[in-house]
Amino acid sequence: MVDWIAEPLAQPFMRHALLGLALSAVACAAIGAHLVVRRMTFVGSALTHTLLPGVVAAWLLGFSPYLGAAVAALATAVLIALAGGRRETGEDAAIGVAQSTLFALGIVLMAQSQSWRDFTGLLFGTALGIDQSDLVLMAVLAATVLLTLTCTHKELEAAALDEDYARLAGVRPALLRLALVGLAGLAAASAVRLLGAMLTTALIIVPAAGGVLLARSLFGAMAWSVSLALLGGAAGLLASYHLDSLPAGAGMVLGCCLAFGVARLWRALRG
Repeated sequence: MVDWIAEPLAQPFMRHALLGLALSAVACAAIGAHLVVRRMTFVGSALTHTLLPGVVAAWLLGFSPYLGAAVAALATAVLIALAGGRRETGEDAAIGVAQSTLFALGIVLMAQSQSWRDFTGLLFGTALGIDQSDLVLMAVLAATVLLTLTCTHKELEAAALDEDYARLAGVRPALLRLALVGLAGLAAASAVRLLGAMLTTALIIVPAAGGVLLARSLFGAMAWSVSLALLGGAAGLLASYHLDSLPAGAGMVLGCCLAFGVARLWRALRG
């Protein structure tokens, strides 16, 4: 077992991938706990589609995919605000509109390339190709998400428990929900090189779903979510090193799913 872990760690590309996983897992799982507690998991699902045009546009223009993903995340928040501004529309419909619009735009941009194979790495990640410049950008995005969550923790916790009480206390729940969408997008952007545009939201939702099962408070849910993301993701990444047929991105996602399964089984045994 020691050799099974030590051998991959001797490779620089594996150390970079593990460090990138740590940075992305902290940001994604922390914001994911908020989304699961507030029953906003549909936001994470929508981000799989809404990040696509930003990532593809950045690649076509020669910019960093992180920048494209971050811009797409902010565009998602703006579209949701505009489409959901009217009472008869509703937030779910607004997210559906944003998801459909941006995903269609992403497909249009992909059609501008001569080969769809060029986008394989953008869609499913290139975890083993992460370098130091990627780690710096991932650290900046993760720090932005964590700092914002720390500064607004009391307001987010109050709104998650009772929106009416939070509103009376001067908190604006609608604005907080919109901010969570933007933060979720930035967290997903930090993992776009690691897992690709199609798998990033798994790192947000799956560990958080397991963390909520094990916790008794919002902070506890965040801590458990991050722990499950780190353990499951690292196990999947190490397994992909030893199994040539297992892609790194898929391995990390499956590892997180296994961690969720363990958490679910533990919760069931504890009653």
